[in-house]
Amino acid sequence: MTQKNYKIMKYIYTISILFLFSCTSGNEDEVKALLNTKLKNCNKVIIEAYQNRDTFTTFTQDKSTIITFMELMNGRQDKKLGCTPKGGLIFMQNDSLLFTATTSSNCTQYKLNGKTYQTRMTLRAGLLIEEVTERLIKERKK
Repeated sequence: MTQKNYKIMKYIYTISILFLFSCTSGNEDEVKALLNTKLKNCNKVIIEAYQNRDTFTTFTQDKSTIITFMELMNGRQDKKLGCTPKGGLIFMQNDSLLFTATTSSNCTQYKLNGKTYQTRMTLRAGLLIEEVTERLIKERKK
């Protein structure tokens, strides 16, 4: 391979890699924009916790908590998370269902346009879910 051919191949390779990353990032941005549109009118989140064969539920209308949960719906696709459902988040506008997701200790999983997304759980959202879950289970045992 000549020096000129090598430079051309290197240039094509670099352009291809940049194009690949720009397509991936654009897709993530498009999904995030779609999720923001779907969830922008959310004023209530139902929080479900699964334990054995029981489902415990509560809800929140606290705007900062809703925003914390909405941030989990970000269009990213994190790999190798092993998202085993231990609960769920149901996003509502009044009594109308907007969107659903399942949660585990380390990730959130949801479907959009036939594609499944798994994103890493944020510390803040994970702590909120854990706090609510523990409270619900304690109340049930009384």
